[in-house]
Amino acid sequence: MHRRLSAAVIGVLVALLSSALLVSPAAAATARTATLTVSSSTAVVGSTVVLTGRVTRSPKGTRVRIQRASGRRWVTVATVRLRSAGRFTQRVAVDAAGKRRYRVHVPRTAGRRSATSVTRTVAAMAVAPVVPSAAVPGSAAPSSVVPGTAASGPATAQPVQTPAAPTCSSPAATTGTQQSSSTAVSVTYGKQDLPWGAETCTIRWDTPGAFTHSMTPSPAYTLAALMGVADHGHPEIGAEYLSGNSTLRNADVRFDVTGTSFAIRYVSSQALEAMVWLDGRPVRSEPIVATSDAGDEWRWVRVDLPTRRTVSVRFAGPLVFTGVDHRVGDPVTVTAGATPFTLGVVSDSYYEQSFDMPPSVLSAAPTLSTLTGFRVWNMAENGTGYVNDASGSPSTRGIGSHAASTFGSAQRLAGVTDAPIDALIVNGSLNDHAADPEEHRIAVDRFLDDIARLRPGLPVVLIGLEPVSIEGLFTDVTDARLEVLNDTLRRAAASHANVVGFIDPYAENWLTGYGSTAHPTGEGNQDLYVGQDGAHLNGAGQAFYQGRVAARLKQMGLGR
Repeated sequence: MHRRLSAAVIGVLVALLSSALLVSPAAAATARTATLTVSSSTAVVGSTVVLTGRVTRSPKGTRVRIQRASGRRWVTVATVRLRSAGRFTQRVAVDAAGKRRYRVHVPRTAGRRSATSVTRTVAAMAVAPVVPSAAVPGSAAPSSVVPGTAASGPATAQPVQTPAAPTCSSPAATTGTQQSSSTAVSVTYGKQDLPWGAETCTIRWDTPGAFTHSMTPSPAYTLAALMGVADHGHPEIGAEYLSGNSTLRNADVRFDVTGTSFAIRYVSSQALEAMVWLDGRPVRSEPIVATSDAGDEWRWVRVDLPTRRTVSVRFAGPLVFTGVDHRVGDPVTVTAGATPFTLGVVSDSYYEQSFDMPPSVLSAAPTLSTLTGFRVWNMAENGTGYVNDASGSPSTRGIGSHAASTFGSAQRLAGVTDAPIDALIVNGSLNDHAADPEEHRIAVDRFLDDIARLRPGLPVVLIGLEPVSIEGLFTDVTDARLEVLNDTLRRAAASHANVVGFIDPYAENWLTGYGSTAHPTGEGNQDLYVGQDGAHLNGAGQAFYQGRVAARLKQMGLGR
């Protein structure tokens, strides 16, 4: 039997509760935010990284905890006091290989709430010292084989071709020479033999402070090791770039060189090609295309300057970047180039590597980088979308930590959270064509809400569905559903405050007709722009498509 409270007692309880709410410390406490940046996303064991940041609404001298993830716990590795304007700086030693996740945490103090920053990840690796001649790539044959492309899966195992011990008199197997846009600069390219024979010294890709990479680099053949094809990664061969279920990303590296003569060393196979820019100008009008030899080979692009000076270099194209060579008696200085405005990309295979070889250097990310001057941090995953997780296609699922997932999965949100990006574009996906429209709408809204929560202040640009027409794939019913899905993206762009713009290639019919370069129909521009597989853009198509994207980004005022 329940007893009824008297009206007087109820009145007293209401008054007490009201009073408690009015003086609640949580309600009265001042909210504050914490930010954190790291000096580099990669580091060598034994080195240090510099963590900087700011805590708002906190007086000078406030204690800030620098914490590192240890399993499911966060361990405080340093405590620092805020300087003026709430800023702090702290050096942290990198004591072990692997991914090290950091955050800054400010405990609750009288009148002020606690605050925790987003996490930042540093990929730490153990690296042998760089020494001349005998220890440069080619001195020993590594035990590994070559992965295939994202479209075809693992290739038949083939031994890596390593050059014989070089001598000063051994000529390169194949060479070509062309004057760059400045007649005073000579550019020579070739393969296999080291440009200066036994006197060659290599500044490797993982030398701290030497290179600005478009993504976090891993030792060559890391993915092959995950696939069980190779024993382990080989840093002495070069760097590869991994993300999601992509097999490999195209290299895109920036650095400044001071000297008179140097050579960019990389690995290429099949028909992969390279491009080099000096002080923002391409050294030749067309990519340097590798021949279709079996197996991998080291290749080089040598630059000879008329006098010793400093040049800014951008190198893009191949899947493996090794480093910069120079002659022992003619040393050079290599320093990481200034980090440009960095644009993150979440997409499906439309931002994967090119599906037509060559020209891989004209695939989406390098092309957009060339057109805008931005660094493009490519987080695309083949076969995915807001709803589609690529689980229906074994060739796109991925391996282990590189398994495919939806745009809003925990691992892809973590990738965006940790990426050193200034803005994010999200490309709509035809892979969602079978999705329930309501499920798609919920997934889009949830993704944008999560990005706003994890990366407050990060500008987001949405792109509509890919405008390609694939004959026989879509029915009238599917076409009607695609209209709804694209309209959902347009509406989401207008209703989410973190979205600064919407680009709509689908409704604007950027691509017309049903053809491709393999099967032209005589109508529409797909005959020119869609490649051999009938679905993805070729090099000319990327120049057209990304050119329009770049123009829209400029109109939105993105960039520095």
